[in-house]
Amino acid sequence: MKTSSILGSVTLAAAALLLPGIAAASQPIHLKNTEQGYVFHPDHAAPASRASATGPKVGEVTQDGFRYVGGDQAWQPESHRLVLRSGQWVHADALSHTSPRPSLSMSDTERRALQALYTNG
Repeated sequence: MKTSSILGSVTLAAAALLLPGIAAASQPIHLKNTEQGYVFHPDHAAPASRASATGPKVGEVTQDGFRYVGGDQAWQPESHRLVLRSGQWVHADALSHTSPRPSLSMSDTERRALQALYTNG
């Protein structure tokens, strides 16, 4: 009888100490034993939607040209890709194809700047 009374008292005391901490765990502000006195956790403030919790899907391409491949590599830069359809090469990526082609010819000003930068004189 005495053992069950002591065990019941210990259980009641533990519950009285732990329950307020468990109840406050879902709150965005937690008390902290520092000069600041509290810590704000905004991820507790509002429940996350299912779309934001699941993350990107494998194969999804972003606007800046990265493809999510998952695993250790996660995001990979998406390169220009062409496929053969009905005898024609067509673009098979989501990248913009409107940028100007690079020019291999240099103007006199560019040539002088190049020589000044990479020669001894």
